[in-house]
Amino acid sequence: MTEEHTFTLNITLMKKIILTAIAATISLLTYAENIQLHSPDGNIKVTVSVDEDVTWSLAIGDETALDNGKIAMYTSKGTFGEMPKLKSVKRSSVDRTVTPVVALKQGEIRDNYNSMTLAFNGNWALEFRAYDNGAAYRFITSSKDELTILDEASEFVLPAEATAYMSYSKSHVTMYEEPYTAVKMKDMTITDKHSYLPILIASDNWRMMISESDLYDYPAMFLNAQGPNTLNTDMPKVISDYKRDGHKQFTAGFAKYIAKTDGTRTFPWRVVTLTKDDASMILSQLNYLLNREPAAGSDWSWVKPGQVAWDWWNWWTITGVDFETGINTKTYQYITDFAAEYGIEYILLDEGWAIDGSPLELNPEINLSEIVSHAKEKGVGVFLWMAWDQVDMCFDTIFKQYKEWGVDGVKIDFMDRSDQWMMSWYEKVMKEATKHQLLVDFHGSITPKGLEREYPNLVSYEGVRGIENGVDCKPSNSIYLPFIRNVVGAMDFTPGSMNSLHLDNGFSSPEVPAGIGTRAYQMALYVVFESGVQMLADSPSAYMAAPECAKFISETPVVWDETRVLNAELGESIVFARRSGDVWFVGGITDENSREINISLDFLPEGKFTLTSFEDGVNANRLARDYKKSVREVDASQKLTLKMAREGGWVGKFEPVK
Repeated sequence: MTEEHTFTLNITLMKKIILTAIAATISLLTYAENIQLHSPDGNIKVTVSVDEDVTWSLAIGDETALDNGKIAMYTSKGTFGEMPKLKSVKRSSVDRTVTPVVALKQGEIRDNYNSMTLAFNGNWALEFRAYDNGAAYRFITSSKDELTILDEASEFVLPAEATAYMSYSKSHVTMYEEPYTAVKMKDMTITDKHSYLPILIASDNWRMMISESDLYDYPAMFLNAQGPNTLNTDMPKVISDYKRDGHKQFTAGFAKYIAKTDGTRTFPWRVVTLTKDDASMILSQLNYLLNREPAAGSDWSWVKPGQVAWDWWNWWTITGVDFETGINTKTYQYITDFAAEYGIEYILLDEGWAIDGSPLELNPEINLSEIVSHAKEKGVGVFLWMAWDQVDMCFDTIFKQYKEWGVDGVKIDFMDRSDQWMMSWYEKVMKEATKHQLLVDFHGSITPKGLEREYPNLVSYEGVRGIENGVDCKPSNSIYLPFIRNVVGAMDFTPGSMNSLHLDNGFSSPEVPAGIGTRAYQMALYVVFESGVQMLADSPSAYMAAPECAKFISETPVVWDETRVLNAELGESIVFARRSGDVWFVGGITDENSREINISLDFLPEGKFTLTSFEDGVNANRLARDYKKSVREVDASQKLTLKMAREGGWVGKFEPVK
């Protein structure tokens, strides 16, 4: 072989090597690695694609419910999720039983999932979990330095024909009380309106809920439309300046980031509950299971859920007494006597018991020592209301003082924000309240985000369009609450109006408050809605004028050993069966349409049961307070037809015949 031939051969070989290297590089750049995770029963499939971006999809059976949504976190250390370099994938599985301190649905919960953690170059990772009824993911970082989080992308790409049920808010400052709006995904347009969580997505074949859990030192997530079929995050930025109006705070300036936080931490879970039907969605406890557990060995025996006789909604209106009612000692002693007579666990002193501006200075008309002492003698506990800014101004002493006064719980109001500072403040409150063994009910608040499992004394949140909204609290909106809001946790709706009206003849005033829906509807809400404290919103006089209704309400538990869904039609009707010990309760409500719903009593064990029921009366379609009480003997072989008037309900108690 000549030198010329050798040279030519070497050139050709070199070209081949270079071309091969280029091809390999192109392949590496364009090849997306798809990593899958299945639920324990194999019905839920998570697919994570690692390419120029990290995206994920979610399928139920053979149907894709989420399609390649981007996941990214924009930080001072770069973007986690763009041009990622995958280092490893670790997998594990868990199957255990969890016993909640405050059992809103079940006395025991199965915690069963498969997980995988994807570790990337740059000291960050993504953890995914797949359950039989959904999936979740979260960021994990391991940096020595503080992280500034500029923004986050959590993209949800949904089928065009699916319908989203959203609570639109004009601002990140919100009371979380907006009604639900139904929008087809294909009709979504880019907008500055956003929705707080949870959001329900409904298709013909499945139900999906988007929510979040384990939220600490981080802002809450809102979602807005990015055009047809796509929702993405819209996060509250750190507030740099405020304006005040009473207890309210309005943002006047923002930082250019959403959080500054520890560089080594786990971030909130982004949760997607995915089920084939409404009933399975309603019974989901993914949000609870993804929250932090209480500290090992903690004694929570002092946490006593229960009912509360409330004052504010009924405007301290009591009739037939020889003293002037209002915010004074005699009124609260009278309310206490009513609570004791009916076995109601707590009374609440709402706004006005303290001098405005200071939750440690008593209204001159209030002798708190006498009220608390009288309540203790009667076996009744005491809650106090205060605005969050009042709490904050004397934070180091307030809960210690309340405990010394003999108070059992606090209702804290008007937070109306979910930026990083406020979310950290929620945790700060719970740590201090727990130290002094106080129950907490957050009003003017976020929807549940995780604290309630780690701190079981967090017995309820508002975050709902409840009875406080008067005639704007419509059954046509409230019917969605078991399907959406209550799925993520406790909800202080404050039911129990005895002045029952229909929407088309409704009128409410402070002195004569009214609730929309029939008498049976208002009573059924105590079975339908879940809260560690359930308010009795009406006055003692209103309840004592209807003693058989009041007795039934007061005997309805707030925690349950077992829950079953007997009927569920999204936006139309819901019927629950709940068990406490050996007694079963059934409660059902409907929207603005009259309905007849057939249920089987096969949830009952063997034997005879005495059924005491309160049902819509014959004329309840016209006169909402018309009801009938029925007592009869039944067993598991029977079926019942629940006749509900428009905006109506049905409630019954099944007691074993001894």
